[in-house]
Amino acid sequence: MTSNQFTILSNDIESEKNKLDSIFNKLLSSMDTLSQEQFNKIYSQGINFFSKFETFITSCSSEEENLSDTQVNDILISVENILEYAIKFFPTMKEVAKKFNINLELQDNFLHTSQVVLKTYKKDKVTIIKNGFIKNKIPIKGFESKDKYKLKSLKIDWVSLSIGIILLLVSGLLVFKIDISTGMQYYFSRILISLSISLIFTGIAKNKIQAKFNLPKITITAVGTITVFLILYLVNPAEIPTIK
Repeated sequence: MTSNQFTILSNDIESEKNKLDSIFNKLLSSMDTLSQEQFNKIYSQGINFFSKFETFITSCSSEEENLSDTQVNDILISVENILEYAIKFFPTMKEVAKKFNINLELQDNFLHTSQVVLKTYKKDKVTIIKNGFIKNKIPIKGFESKDKYKLKSLKIDWVSLSIGIILLLVSGLLVFKIDISTGMQYYFSRILISLSISLIFTGIAKNKIQAKFNLPKITITAVGTITVFLILYLVNPAEIPTIK
C-alpha cells in the first residue's frame, strides 16, 4: 500500500467518524425530542461506519500490503479509539431504543478484526476494553478467538527459497565436480542454475518481480520466478564449452 493510498483511506475513515460524532452529539443533546426516524438514521449510520472501519482494517491487513511502521502505529491507535468509541455509542443507542420498544442486537462478528488486531499488538489494552464490551453486551468473539492478525509481516516464500537453495547446491555439484562433456549436460546445467537462482530471488521478493521481453512480433510480460529464470537463461555470460 502506498503512502498516498493509506492517507486517502485514513482520511475517509476520519471524515466518516466526524460525521457520526456530529449526529451522535446531537442525539445526546435532544434525546427527549428524538423521533424514531431520527434514531433509525443515527443507528444505521453508526453501523455503516463500524462496518466501513472493519473493511479498512481488513484491507490494511491483507497479504499484498506493505505497511510502514508509522502506518501500523496509526492503525493501532485508530483500532483502540474505535473500540472505545463503540463502548460509548452502543449503550447509548440501546438506552434510547427502549423508548421505541426496539431491541438492538449486534452480530457476533461485530468489530471482529479490530478486536483480533488489538489482541495481537496491544495485549495490555485488551482486558479493559473487553470488560467494557462484556458490561455493555457487545460481542467479544474477536477477543476470545485464537486468531492473530498481522499488519506487517516478513513475506518470504519458504518453500520456493528452500527448493532454490537445494537446486543451487545440486547445480554447484554438477558444474564444479562433474565434467560437462555433452551438449545435453551443458543445456541441463543452464536450466538448473537459472531455475535455482530464480526460486531463491522470488522466495524473498515473491510477486514483486516483473519484466517485459520483446521477441520478434511478440512482447511477453513475465512475473515472479519466470521473470528471473528468463533473464538468467537468456543472458548467459559463460562461454559455451568445447565439447568433444
